[in-house]
Amino acid sequence: MEISQREWEKVWHSQTENMYLKSLDHMGILVKSTDKRNLTAKHLVDVIKTKHEEQRRERALKGKAPRDQFEWDFSDRDVIVELLRFAMLYSLNNGQHSFQEKERILEFFEMFIPAFFDISEESILDKLPKMQLDSGEEEIEDHTPAELTNGRSRRNGKKGDLLRGVLDPGRNGSKPRNQKEDSTASGSKETTPDVNSANEEEMPDAPDESLTEVSNERWMPSIPKPVVVGENNGLLDSDSNLKADGLFKRKWYHLFANQTIFVFLSIFHNLYARLRDIKESKESALNEVKRLNRDKPARDIGLTENYMAFFQPEEDPETYWPKTVELIEEYISGDVDENRYQEVLRHYYLKNGWKLYTLQDLLKTLCRLALTCSSQDSKEKSPDLIHQHLNSREKQETSYQTEISARKFAEKCVKDGELFTIRWFPEEAKATVRWLQRDETTFYTDDMQLRERWQYYISSFIRIEPTEGIPRSRLQRVVLARKPALGRCRL
Repeated sequence: MEISQREWEKVWHSQTENMYLKSLDHMGILVKSTDKRNLTAKHLVDVIKTKHEEQRRERALKGKAPRDQFEWDFSDRDVIVELLRFAMLYSLNNGQHSFQEKERILEFFEMFIPAFFDISEESILDKLPKMQLDSGEEEIEDHTPAELTNGRSRRNGKKGDLLRGVLDPGRNGSKPRNQKEDSTASGSKETTPDVNSANEEEMPDAPDESLTEVSNERWMPSIPKPVVVGENNGLLDSDSNLKADGLFKRKWYHLFANQTIFVFLSIFHNLYARLRDIKESKESALNEVKRLNRDKPARDIGLTENYMAFFQPEEDPETYWPKTVELIEEYISGDVDENRYQEVLRHYYLKNGWKLYTLQDLLKTLCRLALTCSSQDSKEKSPDLIHQHLNSREKQETSYQTEISARKFAEKCVKDGELFTIRWFPEEAKATVRWLQRDETTFYTDDMQLRERWQYYISSFIRIEPTEGIPRSRLQRVVLARKPALGRCRL
């Protein structure tokens, strides 16, 4: 009787301690409903619009205010890679998507995330050793040999196929996005096989640059040259030359995004910030390890047990984060249930652990948005915007004319939707986010030098569209829009 009573007291003490920690975890109780409300597309767009309006009022009162609504820090690339790993693990283990959809999600993550954050492919391969499509579903649905006759691996071949599918929707049976409907041509295409398509596997993967060609029409036949008046030649370079549309070395990269891409990166940054908070909470975890392993009379006489022994007292605090990463992976894979997962986070990361309770819900949203960004539907323009950004990342130099053209292309894609510009700074490992309205300029001249202001103005002035930064209410027509009707002549 006494032995059974003692065993019951151990269970009672452990349950009491667990309930006590749950009572302190007030944020964990509300995190699911809070995330469901605050991380929706509508709420994220409303927040950035509200921030934009606050800055406009501050600028009207004080004369100066930040132009960007948000600034996202991504200085810890290891956390980015871990988050990428979690997203890919979730896409492999969830049963909500078909095999082809899972493949598209995986390839989009591998293609877009490293390219946007300047992460080398070699470092990803080292960090993601388990990302292999060796499931039983693959053996049933796909009988392609592991090694192709041209020497390319099966994995890289699939990656190239998906990339070509995103860049060239016509490959999958749908018409290109910029191709007009033509009944005669379409009928001929359906009845006549494409000779070049048979040899596509042997050709190197090359993006179709014509897909994202944008209008760059000018009303002036040549770019105007500067005229120096006086002795001040501060705008000229060492060769006494000043090009209005000259190239300059990049310090940033623009991603003109629609609402889908903006929400995707917003949730990605939110998850990154939460994971980084856990990684930087090793001191609180160390204090909790010391508390749990402190000498207690009840435990010494066998009345209680230390059932929470995830971290050992002799372990180095530097190993806490890798073990937490393993716990998250096991939770995503289904090897650890949700109660155990939350108990570990609650015991060792009481202040920040609640942020990862809804990890799978946010990963689910990321996978859904990734599926949209890699869609083959001609009506979905997110792949076109992604493709435009990936093409621009290959060039080390740009011009104001190029950036304005990219913005005009994005405006055609989003039509009446919201347009956002996300500027990535590789050297600072940060991204700035701005809600871009139709009447706003692509660049702000507040921090520009005189030379840069002149180049930007001329680049916009020579285009057929209205010059950026000039209020349209102050413009007057210098020529008639159409030929006026001639009146009757009287003799």
